[in-house]
Amino acid sequence: MGYDTVDSGVEARFGRRVRAERESRGWTQAQLAERLTALGLTLHPSAIAKIELRDVDRPRSIRLEEAEVIARAFDTTVDQMYETESDRVRNLRAQMTAVVERFREVLTEGNALQFSSEVFVAAKSIADDEFDAQLTHFSQLLADIGDLLRDSTGKAVNHGRHS
Repeated sequence: MGYDTVDSGVEARFGRRVRAERESRGWTQAQLAERLTALGLTLHPSAIAKIELRDVDRPRSIRLEEAEVIARAFDTTVDQMYETESDRVRNLRAQMTAVVERFREVLTEGNALQFSSEVFVAAKSIADDEFDAQLTHFSQLLADIGDLLRDSTGKAVNHGRHS
């Protein structure tokens, strides 16, 4: 298998995600290397650079054991580290759908206050810069659902919006 094939696949997405995660936290490659060492994986900062930069003559392969520890350093999973943008959007939709289903259950039980705290926790767990717009839209959707329910039942429903 040639390097061109490897570069366009899973390892390339993983390498780009390593860099994006590291930079979003403001970590240097040396700081990431220190965190990995604390988790039991010794990687030199230059090895991290080769993992991140897939456009070199001979990009460094990523062993599965390394990928697992790197993902843990970012508090995520290996599959999330190499998923495509469409996979991320699909997973976000699935999480949002689960939250809406939980919303229905809680309303049936009559405990909307509990749900509003669950929505906040769920939103924090899926928050990512590129999904801010989706989260804003989702928050508005939940507020609209609460308004519709309040209008249809005549009862106030706490959905996280201040009056």
